[in-house]
Amino acid sequence: MALNDEAKEADRQRLLPYVTRLACADTDEIEQQRQSYISCMMAPFTPMTRGIEILEGALAIGRQAEPLEHLLVESRMSALKEKASTATSKANKQLLSTIQQLLSAL
Repeated sequence: MALNDEAKEADRQRLLPYVTRLACADTDEIEQQRQSYISCMMAPFTPMTRGIEILEGALAIGRQAEPLEHLLVESRMSALKEKASTATSKANKQLLSTIQQLLSAL
C-alpha cells in the first residue's frame, strides 16, 4: 500500500500487474508468507524499482504465477485507453451534431 501511496501516476501503472497477480492468488498460508516477506523487505519511502523487486520476490513464494509480460500488459492497457478515447470522441461528436441541429431548427 505504501508503495502505491508514494507513487506517481505513471509508476502506479507499473504496479497493476503485481496487484492482480498477488491478490488472493494462493492458499491462506502462502498469502501470509508473502505478506510477511513484503512487510520485512519494504521500508518507508522504498524506491519504486526496489519495491517492484520485492513484489517479484513475493510472487516467487508459493505457487508460481505465469511470467509477467510487461509489453503485453502495456499494449492491452494502451488499446483499452484508445478504445475509450475513441468512444468518448464519437459520443461527443454525435451530441454536438444533435445540438447543432436543434439550434438550427430554432
